[in-house]
Amino acid sequence: MVNTSQEANETLNLPQVTKNSSDTLASATFLTCVAAGAGIFAFASTLASARKTDPDMFSKGQIASVPMAESGVQLAIRALKWGTFYAVGGCGLFFYGVWKMSGANDMHEFRMKVGSMLPRLTPTVHNSRTEFEGLTDLMTYLATDYSGQTPKTKTESYDEPKEQIPKD
Repeated sequence: MVNTSQEANETLNLPQVTKNSSDTLASATFLTCVAAGAGIFAFASTLASARKTDPDMFSKGQIASVPMAESGVQLAIRALKWGTFYAVGGCGLFFYGVWKMSGANDMHEFRMKVGSMLPRLTPTVHNSRTEFEGLTDLMTYLATDYSGQTPKTKTESYDEPKEQIPKD
């Protein structure tokens, strides 16, 4: 959802967007499901790739041998659990600390406080080209001076006639 100020809405004639907690909860649930699905898919595809690459060693890794207390799969799953715990816990703790240090009570207040500390981004109008007919046109543009006056290297265009060498 776009949350703009009242002045911006008046000058740009934008419709007022209301924010519901059910929308926020639905958005958070959707993003959580997408992230979980991506994680499960990545883990399953890695596991399938390992099984396809070397099936004999993969099957040996599923069964614990006498010198090892646990199988390779159990060790990998335990490492994945601890890695996930440290990653989520560490990032969560860091973000919670930044939130509390800012002194904000809600997300809108946090956005305003962080926005006041960061430099203001203003849109600029570019006088340079942004559309090219093809790769040759782009490379010719990049090879020339940005003022468009002098080329850095001499390039020949396919459209220009070449000088003919007279035959004797």
